[in-house]
Amino acid sequence: MVEKICDYCKKPFEVPNYKKDRARFCSRTCGGRSNKGKHPSAETRKKLSDAQKRPFKTGRIKNVELICEYCKKPFKTYNYYKDKKRFCSNKCRVNAIKAGMIHRHYSEDGLRRISQARKGKHFVHSKNFTSTKVQIICEICKKSFEVDNYRKTEARFCSRVCCGKANEGHIPWNKGKTGYLSENAKNILRATQFKKGDIPRNKNSTTLHCEVCNKEFQVPECRKNNAKFCSNKCRGIWISKNINGDKIYNYKEKIKKICIECGKEFYIHPYRNEECRFCCIKCYGAWQSKNRTAENSYSWIDGRSYYPYCKKFNNRLKERVRNRDNRTCQLCCSKEDGIKLAIHHVHYDKENCYPDLISLCRTCNSKVNKISERKFYEKLFMNKLNERGLLFWVKQNDK
Repeated sequence: MVEKICDYCKKPFEVPNYKKDRARFCSRTCGGRSNKGKHPSAETRKKLSDAQKRPFKTGRIKNVELICEYCKKPFKTYNYYKDKKRFCSNKCRVNAIKAGMIHRHYSEDGLRRISQARKGKHFVHSKNFTSTKVQIICEICKKSFEVDNYRKTEARFCSRVCCGKANEGHIPWNKGKTGYLSENAKNILRATQFKKGDIPRNKNSTTLHCEVCNKEFQVPECRKNNAKFCSNKCRGIWISKNINGDKIYNYKEKIKKICIECGKEFYIHPYRNEECRFCCIKCYGAWQSKNRTAENSYSWIDGRSYYPYCKKFNNRLKERVRNRDNRTCQLCCSKEDGIKLAIHHVHYDKENCYPDLISLCRTCNSKVNKISERKFYEKLFMNKLNERGLLFWVKQNDK
């Protein structure tokens, strides 16, 4: 590590040895603050005038003017390209390669191919070049055709049609993927495609009888000792009949327990040992009616649920509140569908004859009556009624 001093905040900082020539700032924040104003964003440059934009160009990378080695024309490039750039365009570079100004670096395989081509007078950079051709006879149509000298050992067919005819009877690797092929290749594929049932099974296949449906099915000879079913459906039917109860590999014996309510004995799986205490739902309901009602209930508050409603809180008043709210729940905005909406007391006061009432569906009504959330819903419904101007709606209309 090498110790350096930041150019912006003048604090010492350490950098690796290979970064000692490049590192100038201790952090990115110092680097960004030092470049503030030199490189404006695209939005700020649109707002600036041409005269204001000129000073910012000095902070950017400078261009250097060079001369093309092929066409001898001047061109501009970046400063860090001045030692590498030799041509003004790719076109001039290709022309320079053809003229022999640049020598390509070939691999060993490439040099071997060039030497073979030069023996047949094929690879020559001259305008008066005429490649040597060889006459070969097609193996299918027996017609003679010309190929280059270096292809005389590989060429066998005069066209793709003859090549396709030679491969008839074989399923092509690109069967069904004809979107990128030419029309001749598509015709060849159509001629060689097989229909259902045309491809025979392997001669070594054997026929067996299914143990469930007793149908015949074919399997390879290597599976004749293991195959028992014609399909997965038959296999599932056989498993459901023969492998159940004690025959399952991970079977565990059931545990004996006694019902708390009726005292009967019943058996359960081991994973339900801590949860299960009753033999049936009826016993569970009977136990709850004895132990989870009145003062033992989790929602018990001084017996308020047993208080009577006001005499004027009747069906007529409930229907008017529902019609006032357009038969929609004021919490979830669901419309009345077969079941009538419940009328909720905003202040949870049943004895008051003129409470502030609102219509809710059954699920929202049970949600709103939770003890921990009553204050929140009381404020929410009062604000809704106040926005609609319905705080004294009951008093005005109950005449």
